[in-house]
Amino acid sequence: MGRDVEQPTGGKQPSQVRHSSRSDAISSNYQAAKAAMNRGHSLATSSALAEAIDAYSEAIQILDTLPPSQETSNSLGAALMNRGQLLHQCHGLEQAERALQDFQRAARLLTPLKLATWPRRNLNGVLLNQANLLLDLQLPSDALHVANTAIETVRFERHADPTDTELAVLAARSYCDAVGQLLPTLPPPEQDRLAQQANKHSQSALAHIRALRPYLTHEPFAQASQRLFHFGCLLLATLLPAELPHLIAHHFQDLQDERTRTQLINTSREAIQLALQEISKTAKSPHTSPQEQDSLAQLSERLGELHQQLPFL
Repeated sequence: MGRDVEQPTGGKQPSQVRHSSRSDAISSNYQAAKAAMNRGHSLATSSALAEAIDAYSEAIQILDTLPPSQETSNSLGAALMNRGQLLHQCHGLEQAERALQDFQRAARLLTPLKLATWPRRNLNGVLLNQANLLLDLQLPSDALHVANTAIETVRFERHADPTDTELAVLAARSYCDAVGQLLPTLPPPEQDRLAQQANKHSQSALAHIRALRPYLTHEPFAQASQRLFHFGCLLLATLLPAELPHLIAHHFQDLQDERTRTQLINTSREAIQLALQEISKTAKSPHTSPQEQDSLAQLSERLGELHQQLPFL
């Protein structure tokens, strides 16, 4: 009887060799997918949008062949998010269905991973892009639901990272944009409920904007800040005009940028004029008591003084 052949010391069993080769192939494919994503980002930055879409499609095709893991699912979700956003940017609403499919699939991949930092940020990017596309499609109810999911996913924290706070601000902006589209279609009781909720989100966002102005100065954040301030002012002017002076005066604190200051002054003037119109209507109502009329007169005087002070705040 011959004896068994001994394996050389330190050698790999055949199964180990096969496993190692498979791992190497997976790693190589994953690196190829990441390279395609990096190429897509570079092309998008250079405004070569069609080529960027192709690069992200290549990355998605590769990632679809890899075993699912937190890393590959996060990358696949990010690639789908970026392709969907570029489809919207490049083709408008012509590719809306395809872009929505990318966003929906990305959300399904990323939602189970949202306790981890970057999957959560990617998920919020997906939801924000999806909400904005739904707004362009004139589907405010759907956009409101998606934006609310984004707000719940990344809540404002006192010591939040600026990246997370920016995502929360953008989510609040999308929510308020959806409310703006939706309000005229609702009965008064539902209008009041939704407006109060939107006011809560906008005021929370504006408070964090003031805290993070030195860290988030780029254009998209500045645009979102201006739109939220505009929305918040007009909402208070019609619902709670007595709170409008505090919001305006507070939002001008520590504001250094002159361009932003000019925009805020114009928005504040518009809101003050609207508030004065609403106050005048209420004061003329036969249901308004003399005491309420006195309070409204004082508020009108305060708003008038604030209108004059705006350039000096």
